[in-house]
Amino acid sequence: MACQMIFSWASTVPNDKVFPIIKKYIQQFGTSANEDERAAAVYVLGYFSDSDCCLDPIKDEIDTLTTFIMEKMTDSSSKVREAAAETVGRFSENVNPEFLDKHKVVMPLLINIARDLMNSKSEMVIQKTLFAVNEFAQNLDYDIKLYLEQLV
Repeated sequence: MACQMIFSWASTVPNDKVFPIIKKYIQQFGTSANEDERAAAVYVLGYFSDSDCCLDPIKDEIDTLTTFIMEKMTDSSSKVREAAAETVGRFSENVNPEFLDKHKVVMPLLINIARDLMNSKSEMVIQKTLFAVNEFAQNLDYDIKLYLEQLV
């Protein structure tokens, strides 16, 4: 509910006013010792990558944000990894072509994580990672051929 309320506010306030505030808290809580705060920061980032919200400033900072998300994909907390996988899926849908252009960084990591999760007991992380792989691969167009063998 809070996320929807902030999203509604961020959708009506100009990006140059709202994104610095959101970015500040994503950075602050994204490095917190508390796993719930890290997960929330990553989740909010994905949620706000919508064209009605903060898509343009996210595209402007895609290098830094991709690094941030990829770090969270390997976080020690399954909650954080789950949120990061969902954010990868949302970025794959919304942040085009900027995020998809990072496929040489994103796709190998997603494939390795999916492979490692085959024996995981965290079903939700597996589901969200497969969602991320699916969304990323679905939107990748011709570059998908680089990863077909590994995906199969």
